[in-house]
Amino acid sequence: MVAKAAVSLDGKIATRSGKSKWITGEEARAYGRRLRDWYDAIMVGIGTVLSDDPALTTRLPEGGGRDPVRVILDSRASIPLNARVLSQESEAPAIIAVTAQASPEKLAELRKNGVEALVVNEGPRVDLAELMRLLAERGITSVLLEGGAMAHGSAFTAQIVDKVAWFIAPKIIGGRDAPGPVGGMGADSPADAAVLERVTVSRLGADLLVEGYLKYRK
Repeated sequence: MVAKAAVSLDGKIATRSGKSKWITGEEARAYGRRLRDWYDAIMVGIGTVLSDDPALTTRLPEGGGRDPVRVILDSRASIPLNARVLSQESEAPAIIAVTAQASPEKLAELRKNGVEALVVNEGPRVDLAELMRLLAERGITSVLLEGGAMAHGSAFTAQIVDKVAWFIAPKIIGGRDAPGPVGGMGADSPADAAVLERVTVSRLGADLLVEGYLKYRK
């Protein structure tokens, strides 16, 4: 799994009002879309779907490319039936990863509309390690996790992130209520933090792309 995020220099993924378009420039965003072409699946949390309504397709400027399988982390199946990720014309299927706490009626509606609703575990949250195992059984062995903060936090806590692709824009957003890219409890001390190895830094227009492989301390 590769965790991807676009952040300001002070580590914000949106303003205090939730606006995030656009933090990075066109070159960085184009490279981010190209990443989608390289992985079997793209994964986001339901918060990202509700706030941004993304299509989660590749949309390469020169055409072509392959849309990844779209995986939505949605414990209680709260995704609207008219969400773009469900209605966007694409050959790639959408999988809604839910728990046993999801409404059976909503699951039936999703399946009636041709969407796979995958019950991963009892709950209350989707068990990401178990989800990755189930995806691997379907031949999905590489996943690009695009957030949001809760999804990233859960993935880092479960220690299933192998690599990060962090796009950093030379902007200061500020604000204590402006969200960062990784939620959850986090590390107790800097000594417990996961660290990056084999780090590379690339320039994409005015933005930087930091990539590296995760080493977990505990």
